[in-house]
This record gives sequence, C-alpha cells and structure tokens, in this order.
Amino acid sequence: MPRTQNSGQAPSNRQDKLNLAMVSLEWQPIRLITLMAWLQRDQRTSSEFGGDYKSNSVGLSAKATF
Repeated sequence: MPRTQNSGQAPSNRQDKLNLAMVSLEWQPIRLITLMAWLQRDQRTSSEFGGDYKSNSVGLSAKATF
C-alpha cells in the first residue's frame, strides 16, 4: 500500500494581496560613469493574522566603465 505524506496542518484558505511601487533614476554625468537611485514600497495584506507587512527601500548604485 503506498504511503502518503501528511504535514499535520489543516488546509489554508489564506488570501494575500501584494502591491509594489518603484521609482528609479539613472544618470550618466560622463560616458564612463553611471549613477542609479531608486525608491521602492511593498505592501501585503493577508487574510491570515500576522501576514500583513509594509516595506520601504532605498537604493543607490554607481558603475564605472573602464
């Protein structure tokens, strides 16, 4: 008889909604240098308690080409 694996957890009816927004800027002051900056906002709402979150991120990057 084949064995089945049971995680011991009840089936979940969890529903999540994820929203993400991002703004970015890239600037090349001279041909060999590229500067980048971005802002990002994530937000999740969940039907499960404790599953909601909000996150804000900021990023900076520089690239030099030789």
